[in-house]
Amino acid sequence: MLMDLLLVLFILGIVVLTLGVLLEKTIKMPWMFSLVIFGMIISPFNFFPETVNSPEFKFISQLGMLGFLFLIGLNLNLEKIKKLGGYILFTTISLALTEVTIIAMIIYFFFPADVSYSLPIAILVGYGFGTIGEVVLLAILMEFKIEHTKFGQITLGTGVFDDIIEIFLLASLAVLPELSANSEVSNISNFLFVLINLGSLILLLFINIKIGKRLKSYLKEKSNKLPSYIMPFMILSVLFLYCVFGGITSENLGFVGAVFGGIAIKAMLPERMLEKHHNLIRYGFMFIISPAFFFSMGYHISLFAILVAPLLIIGIVAISLSVRVSGSTLIYRKILGTKEAALLGVGLCAKFSTSIIILTILYNSGLLSEFMFSVLMGAFLIMKPIIVIIYSKGVSKYLAPKVKNELIKNGGVV
Repeated sequence: MLMDLLLVLFILGIVVLTLGVLLEKTIKMPWMFSLVIFGMIISPFNFFPETVNSPEFKFISQLGMLGFLFLIGLNLNLEKIKKLGGYILFTTISLALTEVTIIAMIIYFFFPADVSYSLPIAILVGYGFGTIGEVVLLAILMEFKIEHTKFGQITLGTGVFDDIIEIFLLASLAVLPELSANSEVSNISNFLFVLINLGSLILLLFINIKIGKRLKSYLKEKSNKLPSYIMPFMILSVLFLYCVFGGITSENLGFVGAVFGGIAIKAMLPERMLEKHHNLIRYGFMFIISPAFFFSMGYHISLFAILVAPLLIIGIVAISLSVRVSGSTLIYRKILGTKEAALLGVGLCAKFSTSIIILTILYNSGLLSEFMFSVLMGAFLIMKPIIVIIYSKGVSKYLAPKVKNELIKNGGVV
């Protein structure tokens, strides 16, 4: 079994180095999609079923999920959140609510069995699909050096507020099973315990951030005197502390703890020290542990569901694009111009963030059917290359030349 597990992990590494690199270079699609696609392709052939469904592989996959969430927390910029105004907050909420409401209502009224006949589940599914994957957008903005422009800041600012919504969604997943429990007595008591646990987790993070300022100054002074192994152990200890503390009452709350752990580490470590260890953390989680998670997700996607429901997938994609593009154009046309505002809306359709984890948790909990999970993942896969290609082309055509002219005019300052 151990050799089979190592063989599967080795094969996943080869997939990342070949198909993953090809997707990133040709259509700017994140390498993680190569593993999802690979899992979808080999799933019907039933390769390595015992290994993929073994407790060991599921454990590694869960660690990959925690690592992915930890990195999201690590990349949240709390200072940016404080500085951003209500204008971007209004945009984030209004566009998300519109898209989510339409998709959730379609799923609930036409496919109720696929969301356990539950309106809250349908809404969570809609939000899970509607969140923004700003990591992809950041890579494109940085490539054309426009991340600090008004267009770039609005894009990233919307993504930051969206991340906050995602954290609340993860927290709601921890509470939801208790609300639907069969026993009313255990229902109320467990619900209260989960809420107390969530409040304690938020309080711990708040204290951590306050203490972190002093610790950051101390570490900055002692950085050259500390043994090299101290920081990696400290980072892992904080991550495990938050995951375990969050998971006391609910496993799903442990996922929230992973995000909080990333925020806590960012609050404690000096920027130079964080940059030094960031790549180690990123590659350790993303390239060693996370491949099992993304492959497992693709392995459980039904190709049959995608093939029998192409119109549903196309409809979901069309709804997402029309809502985001029309809403963004309406709100930002006076600030950015009509073309740039429409392009912004296209970018805000970029998915693949915590949303995938939200849908995976719902699927693994039996609250979301394999059919609907596969349909939504199919929509993800179709949208990604479309969004990336249109967004990249639009940025290079409409924005990059303007920024270049402004740099020349202002002596290198936008």
